[in-house]
Amino acid sequence: MFWGAMMNVNKKTLFIAISAVLSFTVAANDYVNDDKEPGGWHFYVDPSKADPPPPPPPPPAPKQSPNTDISSDPNKPMSSAWLRENFPKFVDYAIDNPSDENTQRVRFIHRVMMDKASTFRDSWVKDVMENPILNETGREQTEFGRMAKNESRRVGEDKALAEIATKAGVWFFYRSDCPYCKKQAPLLSRIENERGIDVSAISLDGGPLPNGYFQNFVIDRKGVAKKLGVMRVPAMFLVSMDGKDIIPIAEGLQSFSSLKELMILQAKNNGYITEDTFNDASSVETIPRASDIKDIDPVRSLNDSDYLNNIIRQKLFDQQKELY
Repeated sequence: MFWGAMMNVNKKTLFIAISAVLSFTVAANDYVNDDKEPGGWHFYVDPSKADPPPPPPPPPAPKQSPNTDISSDPNKPMSSAWLRENFPKFVDYAIDNPSDENTQRVRFIHRVMMDKASTFRDSWVKDVMENPILNETGREQTEFGRMAKNESRRVGEDKALAEIATKAGVWFFYRSDCPYCKKQAPLLSRIENERGIDVSAISLDGGPLPNGYFQNFVIDRKGVAKKLGVMRVPAMFLVSMDGKDIIPIAEGLQSFSSLKELMILQAKNNGYITEDTFNDASSVETIPRASDIKDIDPVRSLNDSDYLNNIIRQKLFDQQKELY
């Protein structure tokens, strides 16, 4: 079989070679023996005697985008939609009718699903390496990255809390018999003493805190906590200096770091600090976000992958410019 194939290849090769030689010979004989005027790049040919120019080639056909319509062929066998709909049925049928054929059908289809997932994973990993605008390492940093970020975060956090202290204070609702309020009080006292943010303790039952913190507490005689919708204590609110803005921070016991993070977040959300100040105090590296995208064509978004790619890519690039 192999030698027969090789003979066929050799015959074809020989035929092509002979044809090329004969063609060259005929062309050479025509050039030497015919009575045509000589031509070539070093000969002048009278344009009136030259052959007419060939017609211009037709314009190229418009480039066709690959079909990326995610709504096309929803019932195509072995498509993701088809597998999602039918694989559970095959499993149920094999359980009720456990023949070799039915069991193998489930396993073979499962193999296809696993292979499709592996192919997609390989494509995903490839794009991760080749498409830096979608780099996600900023969300989940390495230990070394977290250490570097924490160093700069402490400086940014101090700056953010110092700005907040000039614009707002904290209301701290508690009950004297609440064990969680007792634990929350010293942490809020640290906020006040170390960060300069005024904390007003407000008792819901008229009693002081049992551990002696916030002796200058006030009693909620007007039902302010109820009006604010407080469901449990301790409850903390960020309050502007003029008392017009009352912004919830948290209900329930919070750690010292959580208190600071929540205060900084709510200060940013309500315009007490800038986005840049918030980012400097954030515990994670700031990365571009494409969470707010408007004016999407609903038809093109389903059948033209490049349409969505370009819109989201541009949004991320714009965010990148704003960040840096």
